[in-house]
Amino acid sequence: MDSTNAAPRAAELPPTVNAPESQVDPILRTPVSALTASLHDHGYVIAYRRDGFSDCLVSRGHERVLGHGVTDDDALRHALSQLLPSYLARAAFVRDAGGRPDAAEGTLVAVLAEVRESTAPLLQLSVAPGGERQRTVPDVVTSPAPAAPLHDRTVAPHAAKVPAVEPPLRYTPAIVSPPEVNPVVAVSEVRDLIKLIDDRQPELALMTPERQKLQILAWISHARAQQEGSNRHPKVVDTVTDLARRLGLLSKLWWPGNVAALKVDATPGEVMRELLGKSRPIAAARWVDVAEKAESRLAEVEARDEAQGLDDYGWADQRAMEPPPNEPLERIIELRRGIERHGGPIDKEPPLASDELKKPNPEVRAELIRLARLARWLRGHTTDFLIWGKVMGRIRWLAAITHDEALTRVVSADYTPTRNWATELGEDPDAKRLQARRKAVVKNRPLAETPPDDVRVWIKEALGVLEPSRLAGNLRDHHTAIVLAMTPDQLEERRLRKHFRRLLEEFGVFESDELGGLDPAQSFIGIPAVTLALETGESLDEPEVDDATRHQDLLARVRPLTVDRRAIFVSNREDPSLRDRLISAFGFSELEWCDGSPRRVQDVADRVTGGRYDIVLGATGFQSHSMDARIMRACRSANVRYVRVHRGRQLACMLAIAREYGITADSGAV
Repeated sequence: MDSTNAAPRAAELPPTVNAPESQVDPILRTPVSALTASLHDHGYVIAYRRDGFSDCLVSRGHERVLGHGVTDDDALRHALSQLLPSYLARAAFVRDAGGRPDAAEGTLVAVLAEVRESTAPLLQLSVAPGGERQRTVPDVVTSPAPAAPLHDRTVAPHAAKVPAVEPPLRYTPAIVSPPEVNPVVAVSEVRDLIKLIDDRQPELALMTPERQKLQILAWISHARAQQEGSNRHPKVVDTVTDLARRLGLLSKLWWPGNVAALKVDATPGEVMRELLGKSRPIAAARWVDVAEKAESRLAEVEARDEAQGLDDYGWADQRAMEPPPNEPLERIIELRRGIERHGGPIDKEPPLASDELKKPNPEVRAELIRLARLARWLRGHTTDFLIWGKVMGRIRWLAAITHDEALTRVVSADYTPTRNWATELGEDPDAKRLQARRKAVVKNRPLAETPPDDVRVWIKEALGVLEPSRLAGNLRDHHTAIVLAMTPDQLEERRLRKHFRRLLEEFGVFESDELGGLDPAQSFIGIPAVTLALETGESLDEPEVDDATRHQDLLARVRPLTVDRRAIFVSNREDPSLRDRLISAFGFSELEWCDGSPRRVQDVADRVTGGRYDIVLGATGFQSHSMDARIMRACRSANVRYVRVHRGRQLACMLAIAREYGITADSGAV
């Protein structure tokens, strides 16, 4: 009987020290160079990936086998052990690789074809119910072509022998490990993720670069986790590539900073190292770990920003955006044109920067800073979030290539002007009105012969418009007695009484008094009360701006889609005030609230499937990716509208509902 056939399988061999050559696995005793050359002869491609250990991908067409090992050689041999599970197949392959006269290439072809036929179900993409059969992986050999001439590479028997002290290699018997995720499910998950990205773009465009970068990292990592779990099935790889292309373009348009996971050759260990600030890659990291860590870090950033009093998008200048500009729609067009003159079309990737642009002259530099201030001012007064995000991204790009400190400071998320953006741009309408009032007051100042009643009227008009010292200077020469005869109680407005006390101090009547804050609706010497209160430490309670009032035209187009509808708002926190505002704005017949816990979300999903609601509002700014996906699947199965509204502000809800129902610029939307 042939000694080769009589030899026991390598996996059953005890770890003997002096194993005969016939008992040593053929793959183990053959040089890697010979194995590699033979694989190439048969049309296989070999690729390696290194991240603390080695991965070896052996592929031919849609056939893929992945091996692992400490070194590249170990990984290649592991891949071959899966491609050739039996001793007979490995022995035939080694004879082919060694170029021995007794090499039975026909036997090798037959063995490979038999192996491929037995494992085809594992490598074939499943067919969705009711769908057409997907493309299957071709056989290793379907119609054998004439064999390519073997290389003249004879391996001496003794040269390839393994040292006696090395135990035989133990291979796993599986041809290809079944994927953790069904490829059809993985493709569906990635496509849902693309829909999520499209829905979240408007809100994400308004966010700070730090939040944009973390969200993009979380999304691409979730997609790569699906690719990883499906054993890099071609359909999944193609879909993930499409998603990565979309995110790559957004990254270039918004310019939040480098997102390492978007690189084609990125590894989870390298990305996790950057995320954690480590000095070496995290060898055991997987893409799902990176996605979870990115989402966790994003939640930490949002909590930190909220504790610091920043707005929903992470910016520090919420108060500085008031008062609003005149004609904000025209100003956003002006802003876009100005930026595109210097940075190219904002819908495309940034151009190659010229030397002239890298070192702008003083006029261009001043113009860029003015446009950056205008962009910061318009953030709270535009409904075209996507345009604003691209404009701000291009300004960040300009700041990066010019290395201009002033421009970089203006676009920094934690920067806020001393007063407000309107004053910073010299366009504060309140300041202009007060300046005109001050000129009129100075022009009509009382003369020596002015009657006392007219002097008292003028004093009331001048209080809060002129500085106390300047007001006293106009009265001291001829009208001191009239001033001293007046008392604060004679003035009806509290604001005027406070200013009159300061005037009396100029005449030496009162010592410094503990005076309260100014009326927030008024101003003093051309400085808005908001700014004055911040600078003097006085208290100021500003009423919240009602988006439904500010954007009545948009609400009028959206409300017919929501009035008398049953809705539920999915979040992770209760907000009765927001609930009341949403009901008032949209006219819901009922609006339930879900706290976002796993048990409640599952309960909501069941009720959505049962037709309980007409609209589901998802506060994705407060939800995890898994919770959002669960609600979305339930809405899809029940044909219920699922509207992602970030954190649920009225304007965000209006825009999201308009987008979901297809209200575009052509149909009258903003």
